Amino acid sequence: MTASARGSRRVVAACAGLALLLVAVFVWLAHGEYFYGDDLVFLRRARMPRDWLSVFVSFKPRGWWSYRPLSIEVFFSALNATAGLDPFPHPLASVLTHLAAGALVYRIAVQLEVDRRVALVAGLLKVSMYPSLNGELFWISAFQTVLGTFFYLLTVTLFVDFLQEGGRNRRVAASVAMILALLSNELALTLPGPLVLLAVFHGNGGVATRLRAAIRACAPLVVILGAYLPFRYWLIWESFLPTPALNVPHLGWHVVTNVRNFVRILTGRSTAPQLLLLALVAAGRLVAAWRRDGAAGTLARRTLLLWGWLRCAMVPFLGAYFLHHRAAIVLEAPFCLLIASHLDPIARAASTRRGTRALEVAMAGLLLAPFPYRTIVDQARMPRGQVNRDLLAMLEREPLPLVQGTCVRLVTRPGDAWTSAELLALRLCRDRRDRAAARRRGQPADVRAASHGPGRELILARCPSRSESDDRDFLSRRRIDSSPHAR
Repeated sequence: MTASARGSRRVVAACAGLALLLVAVFVWLAHGEYFYGDDLVFLRRARMPRDWLSVFVSFKPRGWWSYRPLSIEVFFSALNATAGLDPFPHPLASVLTHLAAGALVYRIAVQLEVDRRVALVAGLLKVSMYPSLNGELFWISAFQTVLGTFFYLLTVTLFVDFLQEGGRNRRVAASVAMILALLSNELALTLPGPLVLLAVFHGNGGVATRLRAAIRACAPLVVILGAYLPFRYWLIWESFLPTPALNVPHLGWHVVTNVRNFVRILTGRSTAPQLLLLALVAAGRLVAAWRRDGAAGTLARRTLLLWGWLRCAMVPFLGAYFLHHRAAIVLEAPFCLLIASHLDPIARAASTRRGTRALEVAMAGLLLAPFPYRTIVDQARMPRGQVNRDLLAMLEREPLPLVQGTCVRLVTRPGDAWTSAELLALRLCRDRRDRAAARRRGQPADVRAASHGPGRELILARCPSRSESDDRDFLSRRRIDSSPHAR
């Protein structure tokens, strides 16, 4: 057996062992999760009767700013019907979807003809990066981003199948996956960008010929996006919450620096992984140039493709003053594939025992250095499902009516963090008959909240309000510490 074959077996065995370890850690963390934040709003709505046609095609005011029926309404309703108020199946579904996204990254790497050992490392790197593991994977409401990313990658890999093998069915499958991605998260708006780049990458002939062929190949998916945009932002009814079309409200100097900030987020804002990645990129370019077998040209084409994919996925956030790490989740796949493309020449050049060992060390460093150890430890130290016991119990009782002008006191306990909007989403919601009567009188009744003292007490009162949106803004700004006991 050659050194390369023995090295391949060791890499596969190490990746399999690391994958099993990650699955065990993820499932353990998911088992201790609980509902909080937006989860309670969605869970409350999932327990109410609903018209499913209006969920997907809403021509009346909506209760949430985003249009993500598949990853919110369908997800929470399906799990509420099967698991009830048990939190564990919810983050478990997110973990399984996240792992499936890692498998899709491996498949895309193989489709790009990357060495299979490197493709395995790329798939593992995708599921162990800082943006996903920094609370998002285990926050149930962030399933919107996890599922959207999965269908995003599924669209890409099915479209590459069409480019490589042809066939109408493969393009139809990619179109269906894109529709599911759009119904899961608006971030799928950027999909035509990487799809056109992939079509150009796999095309033949000159640049103009490739571009024309790419436009023809992507035409059905561009039509889907063209139909989705007016439907999403003009036809369906607006939410009472602010609904930005794209996260580009401010254009200025920060647009350029946000590219650098995204790279910092992807590397966990740590210097050691950044230096390691720079070293791998430099080594990959040097080895590709040294081989003189076309590897340098292949690497250059892959770099243009994947860097373009990264930039397309960044577009909705480049104008934002503040970048949340959640925005970088959709960037993980092209980032991992870009790193794998630079590692590929090294893997193909490692034919001796010494070269194979150097490759194994590089792969191990690539997987171990960027892993967010501190984030996982912090996640493990969080309260394990005890915080919201009272709030979940409130879900099983009838709504607490609030008569106009009255108020309810909620005593808090230390260590719990809830917003007044979350409590309103559970049981302290407005009575529909009182609201309708108040509107007929021309005086809409709403619930206002005020926190008194250092997180010790929340007072909810029904009182007239100027507008529903004003009250929602008021509620979203008031954070409290509460695990409520009504009295």
